[in-house]
Amino acid sequence: MVSEWIFGALYGGLGGVAGQLLTNPVDVVKIRLQLHKGGFFVDMRTRPRGWMVVRDVIGASGWSGLWRGSMVAAGHQFVYSSVRLQAYEMLKGFSAADPTEVSFTQRTVIASASGVVATVLSNPLERCKVVIQALPRERCPTFPQLLKGFSNHSYENLKSTWRREQRQRPEGLMGGLGASVQRSAIVHATQLSVYDVLREWGEMHLGCSPLVSLLFASVSSGFISAGVGAPLDVIKTRLMAQQGNEYTGFMDCLVKTVKHEGPLALFKGYLATWLKVGPFTVAQFYVWNTLVRLHRDLLDPEPDGEW
Repeated sequence: MVSEWIFGALYGGLGGVAGQLLTNPVDVVKIRLQLHKGGFFVDMRTRPRGWMVVRDVIGASGWSGLWRGSMVAAGHQFVYSSVRLQAYEMLKGFSAADPTEVSFTQRTVIASASGVVATVLSNPLERCKVVIQALPRERCPTFPQLLKGFSNHSYENLKSTWRREQRQRPEGLMGGLGASVQRSAIVHATQLSVYDVLREWGEMHLGCSPLVSLLFASVSSGFISAGVGAPLDVIKTRLMAQQGNEYTGFMDCLVKTVKHEGPLALFKGYLATWLKVGPFTVAQFYVWNTLVRLHRDLLDPEPDGEW
């Protein structure tokens, strides 16, 4: 049982790495669009479009610029996906002997809890990833420098809290955690539960093959979760990318963004978000399910009816 959990987490992490490496260029574009300051309609002529960001990145750093931070992002996804996917499967197994008997409400709660735990554990790597992808190469510290700098900030913040000092310091490794946890609780409650239900529905009621059901469920859940989580994703990105104390927290960032840029600013980079989440979800679940199937085939060579 324990070995199955370990291998399940490993395969979930590898699925996340595959999805991240496939969509890293879109991630770079998405983050830079989300960080652009300016009214959604007021600055229509100067507001950057996705193709403009791609052009600027390639012009400044070459094609490799679109893969900035890919190794840190892959590390983040390995930790994040391994925890959330395996925790989701474990908790679902504890809820009922037959996974198909777990209600949609239960799946939603389990997915939300799994996403929150995974977010807390992987937040340091995600913060470093966001900063690396947001800044040009010449202005960005290396990953070891970021890790050391954020660790120092975290240590100083802990000392200030312990001494009850009220000084404001730059956030450390857990910068943006509040927004990230809120996003994960909503996005992954939507993504995993919708994926699970649609995949079972496609196989049991539409007669689709497991592969077709997987693709259908992955694309659909990715589209829905991208729409639900877009505003929270913008807030999370801005909190993680800030280098000083521009924002004091989630509500401060939300209020300032809406006040100065309008409510539609919360959907900046939405198309890029969906273009990332769609292929990412398909790649992640396909790799994860394929590795799990191959592992089971090695242990039990008898056919089980899966593709």
